[in-house]
Amino acid sequence: MKTMTITLHDTDNCGSSLQAFALQTFLLENGVDNEIIDYVPNYVKNNGSALKSFIKHIIYFKYIQNRNKKFKEFKKRFLKITKKKYKNIMELNNSKLDCDCLITGSDQLWNSSYMCGRDSVFYLDFDTNARKIAYAVSVGKSKIGQDNLNIIKTNVNNFDWISVREGTTVSQLKQLFPDTNIDYVCDPVLLNESDAYNDIKSKRIIEDEYILVYMAQIPDTEKINNIINKIRKKYNAKIVLIGSYRNRCDSDIHIRDVAPGDFLSLIYNAEYIVSNSFHATMFSLIYEKDFLSILPEKNGTRIKEILDKVGLSKNYIDFSSKEYNIPEIKRYEEIRKKLNEFRNFSRKKLLENVMVKNNE
Repeated sequence: MKTMTITLHDTDNCGSSLQAFALQTFLLENGVDNEIIDYVPNYVKNNGSALKSFIKHIIYFKYIQNRNKKFKEFKKRFLKITKKKYKNIMELNNSKLDCDCLITGSDQLWNSSYMCGRDSVFYLDFDTNARKIAYAVSVGKSKIGQDNLNIIKTNVNNFDWISVREGTTVSQLKQLFPDTNIDYVCDPVLLNESDAYNDIKSKRIIEDEYILVYMAQIPDTEKINNIINKIRKKYNAKIVLIGSYRNRCDSDIHIRDVAPGDFLSLIYNAEYIVSNSFHATMFSLIYEKDFLSILPEKNGTRIKEILDKVGLSKNYIDFSSKEYNIPEIKRYEEIRKKLNEFRNFSRKKLLENVMVKNNE
């Protein structure tokens, strides 16, 4: 069984790189041959704005160079990708990729707020004879706007199975595709046990005890500082900030060149994690850490739903919350049980839909 995956695997985002690795690792370890299609359109490398990317590279040249080097090394060492690189749908059409099953996923590939969500390639709308499935694709919103729905309806053709990362997305997509099986599944990073990431994880970076702050999206600085200072008083530890080149909140140490291995190490060794990042939340669960997730205004649904599912509604807040506690998890046994139920359901569904032969 030969499968090929198309996703955001070659960006400067740790979560994107790790979910690509996680899906491929799970498939390979379950006897499913898999390659990631090395599709890297220009908008991925300039983050949607060539001018902003150019300015950022001037200001933070040293950090960006070092970070890019580490991401390239990650891609080379840990991802099995096609020999050929593709930049547009015409190149993919001309290649006529040879596989039994094409997989699109995960990440916010169908969120039209981003350029990937307006790119028909991520809907597998190119010439292929392979079966098509979507694994844990995300729209990032509890209610999908009509423009976004129109893009999905136009580009999604002949899928054998669609699975999504937000439960609220299921009913909305069922209205568009009533004859297609659609399931709510876990993000790829949760398909694997924690030891699957041991070879990637860097050695301990900060020797002192620390609180890790990862702001993937720009926060309300005053409010995030209030939260951080409250946690600092409780833990009496340094604040380590990652996730941006600019200083987005108070911190003792700001690391600007974090790559996937560093990201895992910093979460694994932290006393406490504060973030508005989905994948920081996921790896906090995987490593069974104490954490507080701050729901992003635009796409907080994906964090809220998984934490509600495993009984951790106390571990997230939004910025409209005027009062909040600093949650701690005394025992992970019940959380682990619920997470494993979701994980095993997702594993079973994925393998069932991947292993179908083309002539069946």
